[in-house]
Amino acid sequence: MQNPDTTTPPDKPSDALVSPELQKPRKKKKRSTKQKAIRGTIWSVGSDAVREGIRLGGNLVLTYLLPREFFGYMTPVNTFQMGVEQVSSVGIRGSLIRSERGEEPDYIHTAWTIQAIRGLILFIVSVALAKPMAYFYPEVPDLEFYLPVVALALIFAGLSSTSLHLFVRKLDLKKVAIITIASACIRLSIMAFLAWKFKSIWALVLGSVIFQCSQMALSHILNPGPRNKFFWDKEAAKDIFDYGKWVFLGGIVTFGVKNIDRLLILKVVPDTKAGAAIAGTFAVAVPFSKLPHKIMSGLAQRVLFPVYAKFTRGNPEELEGRVLKARGIVLLATFSGCLAIALGGPAFFALLYKAEYADAGWMVQWLVSITWFSLLATSVDRVLLSLGDSKSVSISLFGRLAVALPCCLIGNSLYKLPGFIGGLTLGALVGHIILQFLLHRRKIRIIPQDIKFTLVLGALWVLNIVLVRLSGNEDPTRDITWGSILIPGAILACVGIYVLKKVKEALKDSQKKEPSAAENPAEEESKKDSERDD
Repeated sequence: MQNPDTTTPPDKPSDALVSPELQKPRKKKKRSTKQKAIRGTIWSVGSDAVREGIRLGGNLVLTYLLPREFFGYMTPVNTFQMGVEQVSSVGIRGSLIRSERGEEPDYIHTAWTIQAIRGLILFIVSVALAKPMAYFYPEVPDLEFYLPVVALALIFAGLSSTSLHLFVRKLDLKKVAIITIASACIRLSIMAFLAWKFKSIWALVLGSVIFQCSQMALSHILNPGPRNKFFWDKEAAKDIFDYGKWVFLGGIVTFGVKNIDRLLILKVVPDTKAGAAIAGTFAVAVPFSKLPHKIMSGLAQRVLFPVYAKFTRGNPEELEGRVLKARGIVLLATFSGCLAIALGGPAFFALLYKAEYADAGWMVQWLVSITWFSLLATSVDRVLLSLGDSKSVSISLFGRLAVALPCCLIGNSLYKLPGFIGGLTLGALVGHIILQFLLHRRKIRIIPQDIKFTLVLGALWVLNIVLVRLSGNEDPTRDITWGSILIPGAILACVGIYVLKKVKEALKDSQKKEPSAAENPAEEESKKDSERDD
């Protein structure tokens, strides 16, 4: 017991009632990498689902406000903007996430300087290419005026705060979610108003500009760290460009891989207003079919990449097991999305869209096969990037493009649009097989996991077709009956319950305390030495 004479009188009467141990400031409990990954996955999937829901809902509204051919005309506009940005990628995001200097102010400011200069250069290049693009796509009226306006989005993207990338590095995705969802809401509100008021294609043209401007402003407002400024650190710039040289090459190939369907759709349909309308239906179907891959891309960039980077900086012998475990949980969620689109796509478009969009139902069922193989690749290619091997990723993408380009054109000449989609699917499969081989050389064996998920997805899709036909529906891609709604719903409900159970187990497992030695062996050893000295 303490001597009352030596006890310091409390500043406040209430302090005397509090134990000295409780008066000590509590240390904030540090989350493990596993807990951060689970938390990040929830935020990433949740925010992407909300954002894509807003976008799809907005597209649905816009299809009632604007003519169908407008969406076909916007295909090369949006593709051009994404292409210029992807082709000129220098790996700024990846450098900030993977580099040991990624949180140093000089490195951050140098990265932002490169990003801002790049955005301005891309705008100038876009303006210069407007006329040639208009010549290549005579089907699109006034294309040379749309492109310079859309290119303004590249300037705003270049001026966005690097906090967007640093939040990802730290797996702190709450603010990223706030920024992206708020920007999507602002974009949709303004686009819907312009479409309702003016019935003009300019409502679609201005969409990306509004989104990037909103995201730029919010990224600086919510930036907790030092404000970005123009600065040049020679070593930091060298590190970024050394990493980005293969990312640059990969960006060129990635653009072709991701947008080959959009680039060619106006060339494989008749050069008429009816052909533009078909392209418009295709343009509405493609984003819906790619929804699971969009979510996976968000997970790969914001969760899997930083998690894999931590794994590679840790114990290399445990890399394969950790990758398969983390990837398995993520694949479960996106597997459910692909299955939902494959089973429910026709009913979705038949019930919610105008009758002229009915063909989008069978289109998404074909397109989801491309999405699936792309999803398998995206869920694991970040392992190679975290190891600094962007070259292997570029090789797999190049192989995919080399197969997809001739096969989709040959398929279109033989079987029209279904053959076109089939050729793209074959390219996606070949690209992923190359990636599997390159990973196998590094003793990361994903083939059994891929086969298991693919067989289950195919079996459930075939089961759905058989049951719907047995219910009396001879053409479930066009004729919507109670059987074509209830049967897919029952299958999806069973799969959903299983997935939720697995996710719940993962969340429960993440609450188990990991040995700190796994996170930082040196720190753990130092702690033990300190305890022995005491």
